[in-house]
Amino acid sequence: MSPPTPQTASRTDGAEARQKILLCALKLFAEKGYAKTSVRQIAQSAQVNVSAISYYFTDKAGLYRTVFSWPSVIARPCEYGFTDPALPLGEALRQFYMEFFQPLKMGEVVQDVMKLRYREMLEPTGVWEQEIESEVKPHHAAMIQLLCRHIGVEEDDEIHSLATGCIGMAVHLYVGHKVIRSLSPQLIDSFEALDRIAERYGRYALAMITDEKSRRADVREGKA
Repeated sequence: MSPPTPQTASRTDGAEARQKILLCALKLFAEKGYAKTSVRQIAQSAQVNVSAISYYFTDKAGLYRTVFSWPSVIARPCEYGFTDPALPLGEALRQFYMEFFQPLKMGEVVQDVMKLRYREMLEPTGVWEQEIESEVKPHHAAMIQLLCRHIGVEEDDEIHSLATGCIGMAVHLYVGHKVIRSLSPQLIDSFEALDRIAERYGRYALAMITDEKSRRADVREGKA
C-alpha cells in the first residue's frame, strides 16, 4: 500500500477535526443550551482554532443545525429501506426497527443527542420545527404508505394511530433509555440485544397490523 500523500493526509486530518468539533459541540449544546454555549468554548473543547468552526460550519447557528441533524448519529428516515415495495410486511417491519436502532449502538453519544432534543424543546431555536418538517413527517408518511399498502386501505385516522403506535415503540427506546437500563438493562446492553429487540418489535408491530386488518374485515362483514 502506498503511503498517504500530503493531500490525503490533510483530508483525513480535516475530517477528524470536523468530527471532533461536532462531538464537542454536541456535548456542550446538550449540557448548556445554544445561547449559553460560545464558539470559543467549543473550539477550546475540540482543541481547534475558532476559524476552523467558521471554515466547516460558517457560524454557531450553522454548527448547531449540523449537530442537531447529524446524519452519522441519527438515522435518516428518508433513507430507510423498509419502504421497498418488494419486501414482505414482516421483513419490512424488522428492517425498520433494525435501522431505527442502529444509532443506539453508538452509546453515550446518542444520549447527548436526546439531551439536546429535550433542551431544544425547552429552549426552542426553531431547529426542531425544521426537523419535524424535513424528517419526522416524511418518516411518518412512509410508515402510513407501508400500512395502507399491506392492509389494502386508504389513509385514515386509524391508520395514523397504528403508525404512531409502531413508531412509538421504537422512539421509546431512545426517550426511555435510562429507565430501560435501570429496569431491564439486558434488553439493550449489547449490539446483539438491540438486534434481538428489533426483531421482536417487528413481530409485535406485525401483530398490531394483523389485528387492525382483522378488525376492518369484521366491520365490513357487520361483526363489529
